[in-house]
Amino acid sequence: MFFLLCLMGAIFLREVETVSQTAKSNYKPLIELIFQIFKKHSAITVVSTNDRFNDEIFELNSVNFSTTISLFQDVQELQPPKDVSYGFIIVSDNWEDILEMKKRARNGDLIVAVMEQQISVLMAFFMYAWNLKFKDIVIAQPGENGEVYAFDPFLNHTKKFGIRQVEEIDKFLTPKNYHGVTIKGTLFDTSPITVNVNGVFLGIDPMIIKTIEHCLNVTIETHVPYDGEQFGYKSQNGSATGAIGELYTNESEIAFNQIFVKEYGAPELTFTNIISDDCLCVIVPKASIIPKWTAIFYVFSNQFWIVIFFVVITAMIGLFIIRKYDIDRITKNIQNKHVYDHSWSTVCLDVWQALFNITYSYAFSSKYHNRLILGALFLYVLNINTLFQSSLVTVTTSQKRYPDINTMKQLVESNYHISTFSPSLADVFNNTRNPYMQKLSKRFVILHDESQRLPAFLTRRLKYSFLISMKQKGTQHIHIVQECVKSYRLAYLLHRNAYFLHDFNGIIAKVFESGFINKWNDMLKLNLSDMLKQNAYVEEHVEFPRPFTIIDLQTSFYILTLGLIISYIVFLFEYYSGRCYYVP
Repeated sequence: MFFLLCLMGAIFLREVETVSQTAKSNYKPLIELIFQIFKKHSAITVVSTNDRFNDEIFELNSVNFSTTISLFQDVQELQPPKDVSYGFIIVSDNWEDILEMKKRARNGDLIVAVMEQQISVLMAFFMYAWNLKFKDIVIAQPGENGEVYAFDPFLNHTKKFGIRQVEEIDKFLTPKNYHGVTIKGTLFDTSPITVNVNGVFLGIDPMIIKTIEHCLNVTIETHVPYDGEQFGYKSQNGSATGAIGELYTNESEIAFNQIFVKEYGAPELTFTNIISDDCLCVIVPKASIIPKWTAIFYVFSNQFWIVIFFVVITAMIGLFIIRKYDIDRITKNIQNKHVYDHSWSTVCLDVWQALFNITYSYAFSSKYHNRLILGALFLYVLNINTLFQSSLVTVTTSQKRYPDINTMKQLVESNYHISTFSPSLADVFNNTRNPYMQKLSKRFVILHDESQRLPAFLTRRLKYSFLISMKQKGTQHIHIVQECVKSYRLAYLLHRNAYFLHDFNGIIAKVFESGFINKWNDMLKLNLSDMLKQNAYVEEHVEFPRPFTIIDLQTSFYILTLGLIISYIVFLFEYYSGRCYYVP
């Protein structure tokens, strides 16, 4: 008992001595150094119960600086926003308080800890923090001749600075050399962003990996997720698969495939800076082929056929009026009575002949207004017939389909059920007021066996638009609905407290701002065609010139047959009505 009392007394005296030394400390040089370190920050968060330190930092800030300072008594009260960069200061000898502040700060934010400890204790703290993958911590000791300690985890080296060596400290705190540290990640084929050609990955993601390796002198080792899944997902029971699962099992530290920036039910994970964007779209079967006998009707659009119809009707009505009200038709000495015949059958037949350039001289009179009508019809028909004949070959020899599904409304009317193999996309049709999206959510299913894939399914637009343009096998009969379900930004996924996140973000931001992403994408698409062709990745389909077949020209025979049948029926009607009779 006596020994315990003596030990407690010694501890108490040590604490009193520490407090006394702290009270005597001169914080002004240290605070000036801190403001220089955080000169790029507009706000500083301070956790301190030292009244003298608090008074001096506010006094110096009001006189020499204009930084926003937030003061807290307890680190547990700290809730800094994750989208704002703060400078963090903590006055404490408690290691756990410093580490707790590091956990609450945004990744990459610097923490300056003010404490008075021996160098051996500080080195042990730096090693302990690095074992937890925490860096960007500086320890400063107050006083006129105070010292500042910073740690380089990649060289396992603690360096001491004078309290006025601002430039040296700032240079040391922005390392660009990881000295060959190995970072594990996952990488798999996600054409056309990342393509596996003979076991070698090419594309935007591999290029970004090489850029990071070059800029930071870091070694990045990638592998395909061991469980065979790709992006994977996290289920409600806590289990995870694919690249997401390996982040939880620490088999990888970052997923190097661009993934949708959305909620995955994994609060421990976060995203890097944005790399690009993509849409989540629905793939449906192509519309069925239009029968060959209808090809002739697709020479012009529906609107143009309507215009032609109205022009012909107008010409018929005009010719009917001219002939009916022409006073010459009552003259008894008319040699060509046909030109004044205003019966609808005669008028229609004359206009029809003009449309096909087979008008005879007796069909129109020699009057100027008849000649003007005939001339206008001939000029109109000259253009229409030329266009019709030139387009007829194309529509006759090529396969034409009915209009594809291109809107959410058409997708709803098609009654297709939409499938996906990714449970992480279960919410894509939710949380929307769009009535069509709400209806589609009832027909959205998540499958677990790829052999059960439905005709309509969710996929990335960038991937399948590229594969379709490259004529990959299996894409000949599918179509991308132009109105996509949602648009997402793409980034890499990693742990929220990953020590390399801040440095990786800096490189990714520079690559994006410099336009390298678009350049690499264009170069890949330009060169990928030949590479994939050599690896039998695409299916070439070329139509050579060929002779017409009976199938191509079946419309003509249908018209001839229909005309003969109608003519025969009319003939029988006229024969039995007495308008036609046999003359031996």
